[in-house]
Amino acid sequence: MSFCVPAQQILKAYSRRVDRQVVFDQMLQGTKADGVPDFVFQISRMWRVRGKTVKTWVDLVVGEGKTPSVMGSVLRVVAQQLQEDVRASCMQTCDYVRLRLMRYGFLTYLDGTFFIKRLGNDVYAFTDALPPDAQNPTITEMLLYIAPKQHEEGPWQDIPAGDQSAAQASQQATVRVQNSIGSSSTSSLITEPSHPEEALDYADEILGSGQTGNVVLARFYGQPAAIKSLDLSKQDHLVGRLQNEVEIYDHLQDLQGACIPRLLGHGLWHNDTTLFMATSVIQGYHPSYEGNPPQVLTTIEQALRSIHNHGVLHGDLRVENILLAADGAGGVQAFFIDFGNSSKCDDPSKHAQESARLR
Repeated sequence: MSFCVPAQQILKAYSRRVDRQVVFDQMLQGTKADGVPDFVFQISRMWRVRGKTVKTWVDLVVGEGKTPSVMGSVLRVVAQQLQEDVRASCMQTCDYVRLRLMRYGFLTYLDGTFFIKRLGNDVYAFTDALPPDAQNPTITEMLLYIAPKQHEEGPWQDIPAGDQSAAQASQQATVRVQNSIGSSSTSSLITEPSHPEEALDYADEILGSGQTGNVVLARFYGQPAAIKSLDLSKQDHLVGRLQNEVEIYDHLQDLQGACIPRLLGHGLWHNDTTLFMATSVIQGYHPSYEGNPPQVLTTIEQALRSIHNHGVLHGDLRVENILLAADGAGGVQAFFIDFGNSSKCDDPSKHAQESARLR
């Protein structure tokens, strides 16, 4: 993001003015709240990847809007005086800031707009609410103040344990939201590898869909891939499902390329706001619900038996999760996909029950 000289001068003027007029000082303590942000201000960035121009979007400011029935006419965040709905709204907005690795956010309603600044890994401070007709500064000036700051300071990086400045901020502030390492739904993200922006190059083609959303065609470090991904600001409740699928693929490593796709990679992407897994692309078709030739059914059963012999229940047998591809010898090869509901199981009776569903 760059600004022309007049724009830079104007923004600096806004910054000096707002610095003198606004104080982030009101704090409270609460817990994580789920949801989808109502406002996300972004800028676009153009990248050259292997001779191709790729556009990506970078978050600058995230915000949440509430109705008067939720917020009432609160103009100041004072922990001892907050009703539960107001407290939950404040924590929800802080959580959006956290999940998107941001430093600033806002919470707006009919009577005013609170602006939020991240002080530490799980520490946040609020301004007093600016009324709609505020003049010193205006709400627009505040947005023009925090957006360039977010861009200049970049994505949030957790402060190392033991850092004295972080400890002091934590003692002085009381606004706390579970950070991603402590959240039950995202506790294992710390083990995920982080990939650069150029790792994924998406094509405009949807290969399928499931509980985690669309499966799309892309290139993963130049290799054709089927990509499942989660926007962690909106779909963090599905992290366990996607990570379970990666674990099952690892467990079935001997079968990759034979009756399941190959796992090409997984991890965090787009400033660590997206969790994804990449598998090989199977050029095939789904079997019919009825009337499949006996040899096709036999091929499917053999593939499922191989999965069972490795101690895994698929857990979601549907024709949409089976692909038939030419085997190069005039026959077909069966591949099972979508292991989000799968589980490790060595019980022959449960294997038999699942196999019976193929008939």
